[in-house]
Amino acid sequence: MKSIAEDKIAEFSGNKFSVKIDAVKGGIFSDMILQDVSFISGDKEDNQIFRLDRIEIPYRVWQALLKKQDITNMGIYFSEDNPFVQGFIKLYRYPEKIELIGRVSFELFGDTVKRGVKGVFLRQEDFSYDCDLLWDGRMKITGMLAPDSRSIDLRISSLSEKDREMEIKGTFNHDEDIRVYSRLYKWPISGTEVIGDFWVSYRDEGKPKVSFKAENLVVDKRPLWDIMMEGYFNPDEKRIFLDDARWGESIQLKGCIGTEPPYPAHFLFLVNDVRLHELSSMFGDNQSPMRGIARAEIRFNGPAKNAEVNGRLFINEGRLGEMEFRSMFATLSGDLPVINVSDARVVKEGGHIIVTGEIDISKFKENRGMENLVFETDNKVAVWENWQISKEEKSHVVEARKDNVIFRTSFEKDEAEALDTTNDRDQREVEFQYKLDSCNSVKMEMEEEGGDFLGMEHKIQF
Repeated sequence: MKSIAEDKIAEFSGNKFSVKIDAVKGGIFSDMILQDVSFISGDKEDNQIFRLDRIEIPYRVWQALLKKQDITNMGIYFSEDNPFVQGFIKLYRYPEKIELIGRVSFELFGDTVKRGVKGVFLRQEDFSYDCDLLWDGRMKITGMLAPDSRSIDLRISSLSEKDREMEIKGTFNHDEDIRVYSRLYKWPISGTEVIGDFWVSYRDEGKPKVSFKAENLVVDKRPLWDIMMEGYFNPDEKRIFLDDARWGESIQLKGCIGTEPPYPAHFLFLVNDVRLHELSSMFGDNQSPMRGIARAEIRFNGPAKNAEVNGRLFINEGRLGEMEFRSMFATLSGDLPVINVSDARVVKEGGHIIVTGEIDISKFKENRGMENLVFETDNKVAVWENWQISKEEKSHVVEARKDNVIFRTSFEKDEAEALDTTNDRDQREVEFQYKLDSCNSVKMEMEEEGGDFLGMEHKIQF
């Protein structure tokens, strides 16, 4: 019965494939159930094209005895634990075409709702098939399937939104080398609109190697840096190994992660001269409190949600909230999502600020991730209510800055400094300056030297 079923399934497909079935279940009055069905190109079993968990055909044991063996339809069922597709498809064969109807969901793209699909495959003289399908009543799928050349060329377009399209081209050769190109234009993925070009390749080099590349990315109308990944999956260890993963030119990830809970992760995260403002702008967060050029080397070990973190961070020419600084460096440790900050300093002109506390990544969306950081000032630099207050090292001049306002004043000289004629700065003056924009400023000065003096200045930069 298994041999007959294999022949009949191969005949249904136009004898373009050979079929291997692991087990057959059936009876006198029930449909025949074919379990673990492989479709093979040529005579070698290692040329498997694809595999199905189960096929049902309206065929009885007594039909084989009566030599009534014609099969004009079949049902293809995907198991509930299939990681790619779930649901069922029924096929009806006619002399020059195959009709299709079913309900499936594509788990690979996060679509767990089973949706209806129906259409027709028209057989051409070269044994390729032109397809014309309707997906969920909203998507049109057209193109070509060529079993002989093991290739596909499909276009998916939305009937309700004319600009929403997907193009898929792929080849599947006999050396277990698979290459797929896809162009997405305004395509929704998990509620996010995506535009871009994607390449995926698979090859067997003793272990299954996979590479992925995404270019010209636009996500929810925001351009993103290109993505590149190379790695492999080890089924024995149930882990995905990333030999190299890059986002843009400056962010790199190496390591591995488990495919089952608690998803153990072992990664090295490298950052090289990333502009934090550009990074936050890509995610629509133009109000991020952090600015500057960042470098980092951070290791993650343990369950993905609570991995242990260890590393160093350096930011040059940056800004934290209202506070500008020359550089900032810190040691990071702890368990996600909370990262402890230690041995950290913010270096400003004339002094520095010591930073301790913790960063809560889970609160970044609320702009509250850094609210538990504590800033300890030295005797030259202080921050109060967003005012940056500093004292010049060799004088008694104190300056306070906030937004476009600069306020500068001085203390009285002590007796020793009064005899120091090398310091030309008048220590009995008050200065107020307001920046109108990048090229204009207004300044007011008051002095006590030689009588009271009040001056106004409007400076224009050409």
